[in-house]
Amino acid sequence: MLRINEESPMDHLRKLSVELGATFKEGVGASSLILNNKNGKGYINLYELFPGLLVRTYNLELANELVLSLTKNEYSPLYLIFCLEGSYSHSYNGDDSLKTISEGRNLISLTSEHEEHLLKLPAKVRLKLSVIVILREDINSNKLKLKGNIRTVMKDIVLKMEHGDSYRFIGGLKNPIGRHAKILIENKRTDLAGKLITESATYGTLAAQLDDHDNSFSTEEKIGIRDVELERVIKLCSYISSNIHKPHTVKELAFKSGIYEKKLQEAFNFLFNQSVAECIKNMRLEKGKELLETTNIKIANICDEIGINSHSYFSKIFYEKYGLGPQEYRESLESAEWVFELSYKSKAKLYLSDVEVSDLVKKADRVNKVNSITGCLVHYEDDFFQLLEGPKARVLELFEKITADGRHEEVELLWKGPRKRRIFDNIGLILISDRKKFTDDQSVGDLGLDMQTILSNTSPSSIRDLQFWQHVRNRIHLMNAS
Repeated sequence: MLRINEESPMDHLRKLSVELGATFKEGVGASSLILNNKNGKGYINLYELFPGLLVRTYNLELANELVLSLTKNEYSPLYLIFCLEGSYSHSYNGDDSLKTISEGRNLISLTSEHEEHLLKLPAKVRLKLSVIVILREDINSNKLKLKGNIRTVMKDIVLKMEHGDSYRFIGGLKNPIGRHAKILIENKRTDLAGKLITESATYGTLAAQLDDHDNSFSTEEKIGIRDVELERVIKLCSYISSNIHKPHTVKELAFKSGIYEKKLQEAFNFLFNQSVAECIKNMRLEKGKELLETTNIKIANICDEIGINSHSYFSKIFYEKYGLGPQEYRESLESAEWVFELSYKSKAKLYLSDVEVSDLVKKADRVNKVNSITGCLVHYEDDFFQLLEGPKARVLELFEKITADGRHEEVELLWKGPRKRRIFDNIGLILISDRKKFTDDQSVGDLGLDMQTILSNTSPSSIRDLQFWQHVRNRIHLMNAS
């Protein structure tokens, strides 16, 4: 049984990927587990849309039954789960009765303070689930200033479900949830366009699930938008995302998609609950937010990158959406609450002797300590993998120097972005190497992980793949989490 604590869901998805031998891909606010081996086929996507709202989508077939225990310390979350295909079982840890939730069913569930949700995902069954998680204290707090009806909808759900004891509602079948959930579950993307599609489909799914619970509106949805037209709109979002720096008009996009202008607006309103113009504006804002998080680009240049001509207009609409101005938001990520992580792989140009590797590590250790940077260097034959964490400006500056170092080549960035906590506790640079000299060297630090563990169940040819080094990064993260 795998326990998923909703305070750190990404770490647990990472852990599941290691247990299943799956690929784990991480982005900013989104991650994906991709399974294609003897343990099953399919994917699980995780989105952290904003504080208080998490979404996981399951689209996979498992070789063996998987039991998930969904928990959060002190304050139980509210779960809204929709089964688009297949079936699963749900119970509470203190409840002897196990309910089978079949295709088309809507589950809304809340536990008492010390109980857990138990989900049993069956073997050899194609399963498509959307799991919306509401962390109630975050919704009720003022951590994030949200405009419009987003927070109102969240609070309304929480108030309606606040019974004190465990509560479970099973509805569905004759309702419009499925159409929204299908878009949500079958969206494989975790990039800018993917996150926008997920956010909008989440609100549509969530509203339909609440409507199903209240039974206050018509269960028939009269929408004259065909699925093929929705698919064209999703592809159109990819085009907009790839050309976010350019101006876009409804006329141009209608021609590009082959959908009449009026029908295109209707499709955007159904899919995103926004007009075409509003949707493009939010895509620009999301890209701008990502650049503020992961780069030191000047805000004026960010405006150019995202197709906004006015710095002051960007500041105004950014504040309206996120509750902070661009500069304030960037500065908030430099606070003691946040740390910036960057990881990469590279290849040595020439053979490095033990003395050269030792000198390299000692120098890097000194530089890291001066700059409040901690991390880990994995050295195998002529390959290097390094994970760095610390103040964003210093990490990015150090990475520029590393990239320019003539002793290695083929530098590939694996991940960069802000985190709430460090992996390492001020211990300088840790070295993991395949060379005997360093396995017994006490001066290089100890992570409790060695090359033999890293290379277990790995073919020699796969070591050259980027995916292998993503697995290494995941193992290092899990060493700290355990």
